[in-house]
Amino acid sequence: MEQEDLREKYISYIKNKTRKKFLILFSIYQLMFFITVILSLNFQLINIVYLIYCLDVDIIVSIFTYVLIYKKPKKNKNKDILMMFSLNVYPEIQFLIDKDDFLIGRKIDSVNGYIENQDVISKIHARIIRVGNNFFIKDEESLNGTYLNDKKINEDDVTPLKIGDIVKLANIEFKIK
Repeated sequence: MEQEDLREKYISYIKNKTRKKFLILFSIYQLMFFITVILSLNFQLINIVYLIYCLDVDIIVSIFTYVLIYKKPKKNKNKDILMMFSLNVYPEIQFLIDKDDFLIGRKIDSVNGYIENQDVISKIHARIIRVGNNFFIKDEESLNGTYLNDKKINEDDVTPLKIGDIVKLANIEFKIK
């Protein structure tokens, strides 16, 4: 029951993210349309009338689309953080997860949680997602797998995390605190 609620929150989070991407793309379209109309003007009266008509229709469509598609999510000011401590690696690896989307891997310029000198870790190994005050882990098609409490996480699964869980990335174990 609780796991289903967490999955629903995650799905809602993904939908909101998709809406934002759509709005960005739609805004780029609006800008391109405006530039095209401006460039096509030859300072003739008919073109100015056409411009005014098109911009009015375009603005109305933009506002209507914005109202229908974009629904601002409620902001939670008291977002939780998660800490991960390695159990079997020296020196100890620690991650403070305070973002909504946290990538772990060995490609330093692509991840938030960098694990160095470990060839068993994929470049982008796993993703930790925060939805509200709940955290989820997802395997990012890693070669050596991601495990939660000794159970392998499938590439398509998004699994909830809780305090005390043991996350294993390839052969490196982390405790959730």
